[in-house]
Amino acid sequence: MKPILVNFIILLISAMMTLFFLYGSSHAGTWIDEFDDDNLDGWTIVESSGGTSNWQVKDGVLDVTIKNEPRVALSTHILELTAFPIEEERFRVIYTVHPSSPLPTFFGILLGRRFEWNRNLSLLRTCYQFYLRRIDGPIAFPDKSPNIQLEIRQIDVHFDRGHFELFSEGEQIAKFEDNNFQQITVVALIARGDDMFHVVVDSFEISGPGIHPYGVHTKGKVAVAWGGLKRP
Repeated sequence: MKPILVNFIILLISAMMTLFFLYGSSHAGTWIDEFDDDNLDGWTIVESSGGTSNWQVKDGVLDVTIKNEPRVALSTHILELTAFPIEEERFRVIYTVHPSSPLPTFFGILLGRRFEWNRNLSLLRTCYQFYLRRIDGPIAFPDKSPNIQLEIRQIDVHFDRGHFELFSEGEQIAKFEDNNFQQITVVALIARGDDMFHVVVDSFEISGPGIHPYGVHTKGKVAVAWGGLKRP
């Protein structure tokens, strides 16, 4: 092959890669909540049953307390991310528990979908729950997650069209696939308990090609360019 043609091909590939990177970066974002502005902007309580929950931002952390009603076996409280629409095929979501916080069994990230037949039912029916000590699957579908016991302070979930990977502080903990979830439309924090518990969250972050939080102008919530899934 002639040197001129080789150089042309190299330049063409380089230009295509540059355009791809610029396109991806301009159509991607990161939304970070470090809970440092004394309010819970961008979050909405969408479910609270069987007890009371208090989600309070103070001193740069999210302080969560739940208390059950008498004779209630297990209460459920869900705080959904509503700062912008979520319709994602590929993203990464991370939250970190404060080093001094206790580790309740049922506190974590809820990821899944809303279906028309499930609009007025609990999100537990159609969402995976990544807790600090275990992973639970949706009630309405076969649970594809591994049956494992955890004790972690950071939950870092990578999602790619039905493929879930759980990391914590750079270490891969588990992975599984569920073709019922080619897209995620619900991202939330979930707290469940059979008595009273307390947990403190340091920060929350979601990143992905479809994350467009640029209309959010709240202190502590930052949108930045992001060109692809970051791997530990």
